[in-house]
Amino acid sequence: MARSEAVRQEVLELDNHRCQITGADGREVPLQVHHWYPLGMGGSDELDTVENGITLSESIHMDGVHPGVSVPTVRILDWDRADKEGGLVVERRDGIADEWHSWPKSEIWFYKRQDAEMLEQEIDMVRSVQMIESRHAQVIAHIWRNYQLVSDAASPAQFIAGLGLDSNRAKDEARASQWIEDTGWTWPDGVNLRKVLLLISAGAKLANAQVWLDMAVDMSYSDLHRALIEKGFKMATMRWYLLIGQSRRPLGRLQTDVLFVRSRDVDVVMERKSPEVKVLEINAFRAGIKWDRKAQRLYDGAGNEVAYEEWEKEAEYDAI
Repeated sequence: MARSEAVRQEVLELDNHRCQITGADGREVPLQVHHWYPLGMGGSDELDTVENGITLSESIHMDGVHPGVSVPTVRILDWDRADKEGGLVVERRDGIADEWHSWPKSEIWFYKRQDAEMLEQEIDMVRSVQMIESRHAQVIAHIWRNYQLVSDAASPAQFIAGLGLDSNRAKDEARASQWIEDTGWTWPDGVNLRKVLLLISAGAKLANAQVWLDMAVDMSYSDLHRALIEKGFKMATMRWYLLIGQSRRPLGRLQTDVLFVRSRDVDVVMERKSPEVKVLEINAFRAGIKWDRKAQRLYDGAGNEVAYEEWEKEAEYDAI
């Protein structure tokens, strides 16, 4: 039969080297070009065209459409590559005694490919946003330091909030950008803010931060976190603690005092542990406590505001 290698290659290219029914990839399975209208005995140059060709996996083509010693179990009723909504109609059956039934469009790669292509475009959009995240942080850091030049706001957080932005995120961006600037590292495209903050939390011992920043491009946040721990870095994660103490009151009665503490420095918190003061690390949500990150407020299960303190290494604390 007449076969044009140029036509065959163009069909494979148009179909992205995948079986248009199953989606099997040509890098993993053999592919063949099937002629929807059969070429017939001796071949037909008129039918050996790109429009008449469709890429199928070898198993679908030879075992389903053109079985050598059995009956067909796959048949293509319609094929029009240009019709993205209904250009491929396929039926299948298990054996000669079985009835033909439609191969659902939801399982046919020709239709799923369009979703895949749209997804790839959306992923590219996400990547482009990540690529400019370092620049965005740079701008926020500049605003954070110099907002007084254009505003009489009481604080950078207040000015940022007035712009309709999340002041807590802006604070993190300014912190991350300042760290990059102070250390002389480069913030690679594709590394988001969370990863930079994670590296900052590893502390001054992260002498080769640029290596980690470069590796972070192709690592998930969880993988980066795990790799840092495996290398012996102690992550300074913001956690909630409940300090419970007892003190004697008039008439010798004991009174229980409690204090919620939010801190990255577990050692600072644990220094307060003693026979009189018990320290509990808590999960705020499981404890019925809600943290409003935007408002920086803590609430109990009834919605009442709960007092708390934030402790850092350089802070001094009153006795509980």
